[in-house]
This record gives sequence, C-alpha cells and structure tokens, in this order.
Amino acid sequence: MKLNELSFDLQTLIFFFTQNPNLATVSKSFYNASHNPGTILKCLLNWDILGKERHSYLENFKRMNKNENLIEAIINKDTYISKLIYDPVRIFYSSLEHDWLGILRSMLSKTTLERALTFGNKTGEIDSQKPVYSAKAMIDINSIRFSYRSFKEISFEAFTLLETAHTMQVDISKQHGITAQDLIGGNIIVYITKN
Repeated sequence: MKLNELSFDLQTLIFFFTQNPNLATVSKSFYNASHNPGTILKCLLNWDILGKERHSYLENFKRMNKNENLIEAIINKDTYISKLIYDPVRIFYSSLEHDWLGILRSMLSKTTLERALTFGNKTGEIDSQKPVYSAKAMIDINSIRFSYRSFKEISFEAFTLLETAHTMQVDISKQHGITAQDLIGGNIIVYITKN
C-alpha cells in the first residue's frame, strides 16, 4: 500500500505523531492532511514548536492569519489556549480586515475566567476550598485603538457588531461549565462589554 492510499484520518495521525512539518512535502495528500485546520490546531496545542520564542505562532507564520477556518477553530476550541499560539487582539484586527463576521461575533461574546481571591472566616487566610471567578471579555473593545484607516476599511456589518457589542448577553455557565455560586456576584448571564 502506498502512502497516498492511506485514509485521510490515518495521514493526519501520521503527520501529527511524527512532529515533522516537512512531511507535508512528501505528497499532495500529506500536504492536504497537514493543512487541515483540525490537524494544525492539534499540532499547535501539542507540539513544542516555539521553544523560547516571544511572538505568537500565528504572528511568526502570517499566512495562517488568513486561514478563516483555522482561526475559527482556534477561537472556538478554548479561551485558554496559550498566548504563544495566538494573540486575540491580532486575530480581532484580522477578522475586521477580512470581514470575518462569525469570528468577530464569537470574539465579542467569548469570556475568560479569572480566579478571584476569597478570604476565609475572620482569619484573613485565603480560602482554597471554593474558588470564585470573575468573567472578563476575551476582547475589550473599549481598550482597543482604532485608527481612521481601520474604520474606513471595515464593512457596515462589522461596524454594527462593534457598535452593538455592549448589548450582547453571555451565559457564563454554558461557556465554562460553572454555576452561579462560582462567580462573583452570582450572575451567570452578563453583559461583558461596557457601553
């Protein structure tokens, strides 16, 4: 049996386990397997590809920033993916530039959780028994700098999404699988973007 005759799933597994990006040059079928967004995401999450780099992987390989399916897979995978793989602000700008409304909508409605320090009874000691979290917007559009150029080039639909982001309600329990008791304030449905 030839390598090209192997199933797509088997080729992606071989590509992943060899941890050799050059395998993509062996054949067209391995090239296709290696450029599948799911395969790329799996490699990004598991390969030690950056070492001590200070830039995100997607910043080093700029063509990946133009792959809408890959960016969508990264955004929808997990809000805790390492900053070494991607920079949410750069992906935000890229989604504006390429008019990726689905990715923009996802980014505006995604949250990250930060563990809050809670103190025990009267002792002042940190309570490690029950963690409590606060939800933050993945992208704080109020702190992002927009230039005249960036507003000039975005679509009306993208502009409308940005303008109405403060009206989006987010169900924190669905995104993170936590209860109201795990959140500061106890509200699981929140507005994450301030007006």
